[in-house]
Amino acid sequence: MSKPFKVERLTKIHEHWDSDDPTKFLVQAHAEITCAGEAGGEAVTVTVMSPAQLAADLDAGAVELGRGLVFMHDYDEASIIRTLQRIIDGAKATDWDALQDVLGQYFEWLE
Repeated sequence: MSKPFKVERLTKIHEHWDSDDPTKFLVQAHAEITCAGEAGGEAVTVTVMSPAQLAADLDAGAVELGRGLVFMHDYDEASIIRTLQRIIDGAKATDWDALQDVLGQYFEWLE
């Protein structure tokens, strides 16, 4: 039986918004995950980037890799949390190790 893991919140650790173009943004956050009945929790790093920011970065010669990146046109924290929760629920993890195996495919766990 899977454990009730839950995304509690996103805590922004860095954000960049283009003052000339509101469609360009990059937000780095920690997604804090808990398990019912257990003290504390764990977190993964999530980088949210708009397609316009990605295009601007690529035009400037940057190379972007996909792990840990979430792309969206408009920053919507509730949508990010729902998406992460869907991944967690779909994992049907029975313990932290199993959850880390699944989420580790997408995101970097904080040490």
